Amino acid sequence: GVSRVPAREALKILEAEGLVDVRSGGRYVTILTEKDVRDLHVLRCNLETLAIRLAAQTVSEEDRLAMSARMADLEKAGESDDPNEWTRCDMALHRSIWKASGNAYLLKILDSVLGPIFIMADRDKTRRDRDVAQDLQHHRDLIDLVFAGKTEQASEEMERHLTRSLKNSLKTFQLSEPLSDPAQ
Repeated sequence: GVSRVPAREALKILEAEGLVDVRSGGRYVTILTEKDVRDLHVLRCNLETLAIRLAAQTVSEEDRLAMSARMADLEKAGESDDPNEWTRCDMALHRSIWKASGNAYLLKILDSVLGPIFIMADRDKTRRDRDVAQDLQHHRDLIDLVFAGKTEQASEEMERHLTRSLKNSLKTFQLSEPLSDPAQ
């Protein structure tokens, strides 16, 4: 078994990452509502479009190598047909863009919502059929625009990318849960 102190510390970390909620009676795994997904999208879209604009302005050779490696990982995950690996690699690629922004505060803020973003992305990837080739191309387009220093186009493409992601995430609510109980 695990003693209480390490278990308590682990739960605090999960809580800080947005993966566990504290409510009366204990701690519970975070479950995102449709409103949570919409709110998270607004935040994520504003922060990630800023991050990609900054990355396109300041991308270094080290950043290019990191983003290229994460893109290769995502391509490999697409071949594996493992939605969990896809989500992990997708988040790693996005995080490499955040890091390339060169803004440590922006990276810290985005990292603080990485847990809920991961939950949303995981829900999206595991509950719908996706066109892997198309998803990969969208990610390649983002990276190519950063590498080319096309600030505004990169920002616009990121906004389109995240809007597609929001639409797919919202579809999972329609597929798995009614938005309201018809009996009420």
